[in-house]
This record gives sequence, C-alpha cells and structure tokens, in this order.
Amino acid sequence: MTSRVLGELLEHEARHWQRTAAAAGLSGDGRVLNAVVAALVVAGADDEDQAAAVAGRVPDLAGLADGEPHRWGQWLAGLYPGAGAGMGSVQPDLLAEQHAVTELAADPVLARAVLSGLEGRQAVRALTVLGRAWDLYEEAGPVIGAALRADLAGLAAAAGQVTGERTRTSSGTERAAPSMKAAMPVRMPAKSSPGGVREKRLIARGPLRSRRRPMMPPST
Repeated sequence: MTSRVLGELLEHEARHWQRTAAAAGLSGDGRVLNAVVAALVVAGADDEDQAAAVAGRVPDLAGLADGEPHRWGQWLAGLYPGAGAGMGSVQPDLLAEQHAVTELAADPVLARAVLSGLEGRQAVRALTVLGRAWDLYEEAGPVIGAALRADLAGLAAAAGQVTGERTRTSSGTERAAPSMKAAMPVRMPAKSSPGGVREKRLIARGPLRSRRRPMMPPST
C-alpha cells in the first residue's frame, strides 16, 4: 500500500472523526481528534472507561469537567467497536501505525503524555505498535527511545517481552517488531554543552521517512 493511498485513507478517516465528534457534541478541532485517535491506537482500550482514560492523556483534554472524559470514551467506543473482547482501532494496521507515528513524532509532549505510566497490556501494546511501525518508519525509533528514557523502569519488562516478538496483524500477516535495545536511550558528547554531556535529541521532525516499501500481496 503506497503512501499516497494511506494518505487518502487517513483524510477520509479524519473527516469521519470530525463528523462523529460534532454529532456527539465534542470538539471538532482536527488537531485534538488526531491526538486522541493516535493515543487509542498506541495504548488501546478494553472498554469505555479505559478509552476515557486514554483520551484524558491528551494534553489538550487535561482537566476536563466531570463527565467529559466519559463522553470521549463513548465516542471512541462507538467509533471503533470491537468484534469481541476489547475495542477496535483504525484499520488497516499500516494506516493506524502511520497515523500514530506521525502524531507522536511531531509532538514530544503528546508522546510523553501517552506513553508515560503505561502498565501491563497497554505497555506491551504500545511498544508492539511502535515497534512494528519502526520497521517501516524510522521516526518510530526515536519515539520509542524517548519513552524508554522517560520511563525505563515502567517499560523495561514490556520492552523485553516485545523484542523480536512476531505479531499477527488484522490482515493475518505476521510481522516482527525489531529489538528494543536499539532504541535504548544513549548519552553522547555535546559540542556546545558547557557540561560536556547531554542526552541525544531523539524526536525527529518533518514527514515520515519510509525505511522500506511495504510488501504488496501478489495479484490474483
């Protein structure tokens, strides 16, 4: 699937987010909606309550009045209902991953808010989604590295579980997440730093740079 096709699909999804959010009486700000959906893609949710908590991680929605977070959870649950246990997400997976990486790589504050303090299945899911995306988009690596630097104690176990693990996408294709070791935070000399050492800047900017073109299934 080409970048052009993914871009067209994402534009269609964004219009759907705006229409449904407006119908639910929520913010129609595309920037906020993009961030909320990216948070859901990365962290996932099992029900409306978890979806509300995920939406509440978005800085623009911090400090909502009582009842407002639940309305966002209801909106997300209605937007992507799950076929079984848990909620769904943007499909196909390639589209979801591109959207998540685009949003988190462009906004370090959002990335830190979404990825900090994740536990259990949500932590594993976040690193799995970003790890798979890293196979295609190099910007995902710095996002993972920044998350590990900020919350290594909380994400270390999940990183160990995800490393090299093969996961099955919604299309039935198996994909392997690259090793998290390559994203571990490093420290390197800083020529302009009076202290002589600074942390390497990890967040990339600009359009996503594809590491390789996704394989298309053979035509029939």
